[in-house]
Amino acid sequence: MRILVDADACPVKQTVVRLAKERNIPVTMLIDTSHELNDGYSTIITVDKQADSVDFALMGLLKREDLVVTQDYGLAAMVIGKGARAVNQNGLIFSDANMDKLLMERHIGEKILRGGGRTKGPAKRAKEDDARFEAVLKRLLGGTERPDMPFTIIRNDIIKMNTDAIVNAANTDLAQGGGVCGAIFKAAGADKLRSACDKLAPIETGDAVITPGFDLPAKHIIHTAGPVYRGGKQGEAELLRSCYLRSLELAEQNGCESIAFPLISSGIYGYPKTKALRVATEAIQDFLAGHKMDVYLAVFDKDARTIGKALYGDIERYIDQHYVDEHFDSRRSQKLLDVERSAIFADQEMLMPAPAQMPSSAQAIPLDDVIGNLDEPFSATLLRLIDAKGKTDVEVYKRANLDRKLFSKIRTGKKLHTE
Repeated sequence: MRILVDADACPVKQTVVRLAKERNIPVTMLIDTSHELNDGYSTIITVDKQADSVDFALMGLLKREDLVVTQDYGLAAMVIGKGARAVNQNGLIFSDANMDKLLMERHIGEKILRGGGRTKGPAKRAKEDDARFEAVLKRLLGGTERPDMPFTIIRNDIIKMNTDAIVNAANTDLAQGGGVCGAIFKAAGADKLRSACDKLAPIETGDAVITPGFDLPAKHIIHTAGPVYRGGKQGEAELLRSCYLRSLELAEQNGCESIAFPLISSGIYGYPKTKALRVATEAIQDFLAGHKMDVYLAVFDKDARTIGKALYGDIERYIDQHYVDEHFDSRRSQKLLDVERSAIFADQEMLMPAPAQMPSSAQAIPLDDVIGNLDEPFSATLLRLIDAKGKTDVEVYKRANLDRKLFSKIRTGKKLHTE
């Protein structure tokens, strides 16, 4: 690992060198011919004064494991595009989640200036900026703190977390849903929590509100509405990032010193767990650069546990398999509220039939319907019939005396057909 510094007008060069020397990490400073630099530690590379010369020289040196310090959004975009990391002089870690917004803000500012207008210049640098940068750089470089790990991932039931606040991955109507949301309502006292939520609903996607925790160990419940994943091209990352930041801001405003999150939007809203975890990490990391709070990410399914272990090391605690079995479900098997159904299928011409329109377990399935689906893959037939009977996956594979792993393979099998 090296630290590459876009050193022209960089106000944190001394901090970079000091922290790098403590960890024996090489530093390369890149400047143009209008500057002189000799700090006794860094490798100094001087390039001509043409536009973007430093940027091109730095990109020529860059390797995936390097860390770049720059205040240039364009250079930062190229750095993260190459798989490396970049941070600015104020401790802002550049990422896919914030880069589009930063580049757009720069574009708008340049357009205003070209039109003869004025824009607000950068604020005068303060001691707080230096402290924030140093804290972030220490975390990125490792040492006593785990790099890129701003929170603790644990495998636990979030409703049992004894933190000041827990976060409910809510719908925009703040209505009692299924899964973890339903469990939170039930444990907190459904009537009391429903009454509190009704006074605050509806909320926008990406926003958050706070209620008392009522019967939960946590003092507060922060409700945030995550985005439905539609391929990642409709601003989902920025909305998901907003969920975490707004929740953390509310927690701080209400005196919370600890908070537990679920992996927001990774359930019925379909956000890929790996991508959801990266957005969570970057958002929490950016918040903690200037604030102090104990943050936990509570997961219970094995996929999320595997992702967390691969990215950030061992997960500290486990709950028993019985809890996992009780919550083992998929998007299609959960009973959706109208607001959830509307959000998930908003971009489709035909919505799935509402639960009231589904055949109940007491209704017979017409023979014509069965015959009309003879060419349907077996897994699709199985899921359709489970829904028609109003059963859950757990009930079916236990009744059939099947191992859950085997049932999962049958459920997702693409080459199995009815015979």
